[in-house]
Amino acid sequence: MTEDDIEAVQQRHLAFASGFAETIARVTDWSAPSPVPEWTAIDVVAHLIDWLPGFLADSGVQLTAEPDVAADPTAAWDRRRTEVQALLDEIPNHTFTNPHTGDMPLARALDQFYVADVLMHTWDLGKASGQGVRLDPDYCALMVDGM
Repeated sequence: MTEDDIEAVQQRHLAFASGFAETIARVTDWSAPSPVPEWTAIDVVAHLIDWLPGFLADSGVQLTAEPDVAADPTAAWDRRRTEVQALLDEIPNHTFTNPHTGDMPLARALDQFYVADVLMHTWDLGKASGQGVRLDPDYCALMVDGM
């Protein structure tokens, strides 16, 4: 990846993760159902916290112990987004290895699988909590085109 590509991923993560944090801050009912079947608002946050460590593990990238989402969703999210931003800032070209996707730079893997997930689940959390959430229309169009 070029330096420009890496910088774009860093900025995209920063923007989308901050948007998710702002959405978390406005949730008043963590037990509200989300658009994802069988998930509540807290489950949306837990999903973004929980799946990433296993996804990164085969590449030798370790995240800290799982934050307690139920105890403090805001703190849990702040911790995870800070860790991911540090990975993007410190080791973006680390080789990510996965049997399903092959090898690629870590920044590309995070962008393709995690940053996109943060954006999509921002909408889920917003809907669950009755918030009007505005997502990046250009990136949404890019994702739809990619599907």
